Amino acid sequence: MRLYFTSAARALLTAGLALMALQAPARAATVTINFDAGTALGAEATNLYVAQGVRFPSRPIIAAFFGNQLLQQGEERTCGPLIVEMSAPMGVREVRLRVLNRHLRSYSVAAYAGALQVDLNEFSARPPSFLEPLPPMSRDIVLRAGADEGDITRIVATPSADCFDHMTIDDLVLTTARDIVPIDPVPPPVPPNVVSVLAYEMSQGVMSRLTRPGRSIDTRPDTRLQGLPSKRLSFVAGRNLAVRFFLGASERDIADFNSELLIVVTDRDGTARTRTITENTAGGRSVPRTRATTPLAQQRELVLRRAQVDSSLDYVIPGTFLANARSMRLNLRGSARYGILHQINVSFKGPYRMGVNLFRVRDPGAGPTPTMITGQRLVRYLEDIFPVSGNIRLRHGGTLPVDSTAATDCSTMLGNLHAAAAGTTAGTAILNVNYWSNLFIARNPPGCLGYGWYNTPGALSNLSPSTAGQEIGHNIGMNHVSSGHGESAGGTLGDWEAWPYLHGAIGVVDEASGFNDGAFGLIMRRNGPPPRTPDDFGTWTLSPIAPCQTSTDTLLFPRCAVSDSNVVHDLMSYGPAPALPVWGNELWISDINFYRLQQWFDRCIALDPAHRFFTGSSASFNDPVGACTPAGIRVLPPATTAAAAATNPREILLVSGRIGSDGALAALQFVRKLTTAQLPLTPPGPHALVLRNANGQQVRIPFAEQRGSGHVPDVRQFAVIAPFDPALRQAVIELNGKAVRTLERSGPAPAIALLAPQAGELWRSPLARIGWSLTGLAPQALVYAQYSPDNGASWIPLGLVPAWRNYLELDMHDLQPSKQALIYLSVSEGLRSATALSKPFVIGNVAAPAPPAGDGAAGR
Repeated sequence: MRLYFTSAARALLTAGLALMALQAPARAATVTINFDAGTALGAEATNLYVAQGVRFPSRPIIAAFFGNQLLQQGEERTCGPLIVEMSAPMGVREVRLRVLNRHLRSYSVAAYAGALQVDLNEFSARPPSFLEPLPPMSRDIVLRAGADEGDITRIVATPSADCFDHMTIDDLVLTTARDIVPIDPVPPPVPPNVVSVLAYEMSQGVMSRLTRPGRSIDTRPDTRLQGLPSKRLSFVAGRNLAVRFFLGASERDIADFNSELLIVVTDRDGTARTRTITENTAGGRSVPRTRATTPLAQQRELVLRRAQVDSSLDYVIPGTFLANARSMRLNLRGSARYGILHQINVSFKGPYRMGVNLFRVRDPGAGPTPTMITGQRLVRYLEDIFPVSGNIRLRHGGTLPVDSTAATDCSTMLGNLHAAAAGTTAGTAILNVNYWSNLFIARNPPGCLGYGWYNTPGALSNLSPSTAGQEIGHNIGMNHVSSGHGESAGGTLGDWEAWPYLHGAIGVVDEASGFNDGAFGLIMRRNGPPPRTPDDFGTWTLSPIAPCQTSTDTLLFPRCAVSDSNVVHDLMSYGPAPALPVWGNELWISDINFYRLQQWFDRCIALDPAHRFFTGSSASFNDPVGACTPAGIRVLPPATTAAAAATNPREILLVSGRIGSDGALAALQFVRKLTTAQLPLTPPGPHALVLRNANGQQVRIPFAEQRGSGHVPDVRQFAVIAPFDPALRQAVIELNGKAVRTLERSGPAPAIALLAPQAGELWRSPLARIGWSLTGLAPQALVYAQYSPDNGASWIPLGLVPAWRNYLELDMHDLQPSKQALIYLSVSEGLRSATALSKPFVIGNVAAPAPPAGDGAAGR
């Protein structure tokens, strides 16, 4: 295409071209940069010379060599090219520079026009030779762009491949086609987003103290107890273990941080097992930027983060994988960019096993009998808060009738229930456990929520898991914590202790007292089906329990300042129960009492005499009768066959009663029973039961009184089991070797006849009745009933009822179906007694009733 211009247009075009020629930059001969001129030694030279059209994006520094300043890339023994960039509008055609090569290593210097290399100068180091002199340490290099090549915009000086030396240049001289045009400076470097472990904690229901990593990567959890600085919380083999890492990013939040946990477990036999897992809990994997500028601010920030699960990396190692663990090493690893973030070493004790012999109390005046669903819920709660491995071994001891109108206080009720249950067997024995207790659950115990004996396996509880846990805690020997809520009648009974935490809490923040973290609880729940193998880690939901139930800074710091109803109290407190995750309005356990339970399971310390608890004495108490190993029971050789057990049943005699504060005895009971396997051991004490028969033979059994908890007046109980002797003539109860009560057998032998069931009778209606008749006994005598579902191989208690009733009504849903069922009755008045044994009869199947509304609900 041709363009035609008029004469006027030609004149305008000529004038415009002349004006552009006047405005064009003038031609420049050279631009010289001398690194000595007014530049501080050690300064970064990146943008020092942008006004002269030169910048150094590789960020070299001003260094010195024999009094001269020059440009050096990196520090000694580091490798990297030195890069020079020049303003393109200047039109650089030639570059002169001096290269200092102190160690005579190979290097290259290249010039580029954009991405195209236009010139190259190389130096190849040769092996030393005696025939040739060494080359000079410095060389002047000239790089040019050819006539048909673009302007030089970039110089790259590359050191030797072995990275032995760094690049150093001096006297940079540029020959340009046009005048100097400043170049844009190199933007400041984006600082790396460094991720670090601010703290971590480990939990098996109670979180260890927050541990802040020191310089060493090899650390152990800081599990010092608040108030008990000399004692450390260890971890239990076979128990689920949660590990929580609180990370911080130096520059910006990370929404999804990828990491993995390397787990190396060494078992007690020396076997090592290894697993690598990613975060296996529900919740976020975010890493927030660390904003705290002081240690105190960071401490408070971590307290807030502990109550959440979306700002920590959380892992759960199932107890099945730790069943025989002796030690464990954990490595938290980020991506290749972050490497190993932290390492933890852990040691284990145990495993510890626990059993519960559960009895449900049937009291028509109080409402429906608690169901086994309720009992299982109570036991599941104990598994959460007690340091036990795996599941608590639950045995259904049976259903016992109680008339709450006759038992007007919990002490009497527990005594009657214990008299009915002690010395009997139901199903499989609870063996191979560190501790077990008899737990009686009633819908509405008279005058209390629960009642437990100290140092004796016997606990009465309502339907609240917290109450059951507290009473079993008394069985083990733990005090009430504080007396701020009416515990022990305001402390007048003495079974309470001064508590280091506010209001009997599990461990709230109190910075003035040095309790800076708070002792958090933690509930772990596996999502989905149970594990198929020990290596099946699954996914979990974690629910932290903050001791101070608020997220408001001013109510948390410097001291928990919420109302008492928003404080999570220790299991052994009477404090109100806030709404906990999973469990509702219940209490939790402190690190202090979790530690005590560990010591109990680990060393099996008998806490007798009463009131001598872990906080009250430093002495160690031996267990002369094996009250907790094995399982607090004596195993008698079982009968060879069920028929032999039925034809030759072994009878025992239970003697129980009360001891007043003045030492007087009251409410004495003598109960004959059948047993085939287990007998609870009687802890020795200052008392003794002496039994003498007509032939002059004597049995002497020392025993200790049983002290109860809480508001019950200072009345102590006892229960002693002895072999039954038909020739028994005298019973003496001694205190410190002196007789305080003597009973003689006198009068004719009584008789009891069993009227129902008859031989071969079939029971299949919802209700059944045992009937009897008596002769030769006063109406206030007590009748004790047992039944056997297996023709005498085991005997299950049915209850202890007044003789004048002449019957005992049973709920058939509480009985096991059987084709060879037996009923055993005994009646006692002092040392006079009689028994009756039924012929085999049949207990049929009965449809299970619907559970009462609200039977599984929480409540204290």
